[in-house]
Parts: sequence; structure tokens; C-alpha cells
Amino acid sequence: MSAGLYAFEVDQGATYVRGVVPATSAGTLNLSGYSARLMVRESKTSAGTVLSLTSPSGGLVLSSGTVTATISAAQSGSILAGGYVYDLEIESSGGAITRIIEGPFTVSGEVTR
Repeated sequence: MSAGLYAFEVDQGATYVRGVVPATSAGTLNLSGYSARLMVRESKTSAGTVLSLTSPSGGLVLSSGTVTATISAAQSGSILAGGYVYDLEIESSGGAITRIIEGPFTVSGEVTR
């Protein structure tokens, strides 16, 4: 399975929720026993992260074949408006890591604050 391309567009200072359904040639992937992580960086080679989400209690929830990412208003409010990159990986209980989506991560600036 190769990573899909998806552009995250987040409003600064607003809550953002997005579900992702990883699929295989056989259909929806059973995520039982998996963990997930999502990282946003200024570029693919940047050492520091702009945002990091993890499962089960760090903003990523895995259930019924779906990975749901929740970025709180406080988290999105702390990111400067602009363009970034991200990817979302899942890890099986056996340690196999699969990147399921990746792409641009754009934060539009907040006027009302």
C-alpha cells in the first residue's frame, strides 16, 4: 500500500477534525492493535515539528477502520499561518510501519482572536 496524497487545510484558532480510512486491495484495513502518529514540519528535512499527534490520547483515535485526527483550537492557534508538510503513519503490533497519507498542510491566518 502506498501513501495517498491529501492536502490538509486548517483554519488557525479553530478545531479541525478529519477521518482517514486506510484501505488495502482487500478493502478497509482492520486497525485493531495498531497505533498512529502524524507530524507536521516546515519541510521534509526540518528537524523540529510544528505539530505532533499520536494515538491513543494525543489527538489520533483509531476505531472501526478509521484514523481520526483532531487538532484543537489551541493547537491550530499556536501554528503560524503558512505552508507546511505532514504525513500520517500507522504501526502494527508487530512493528510494521506504513505511511497512509502525506502532503501539504496549510494554515490560514485567523483575523478574529
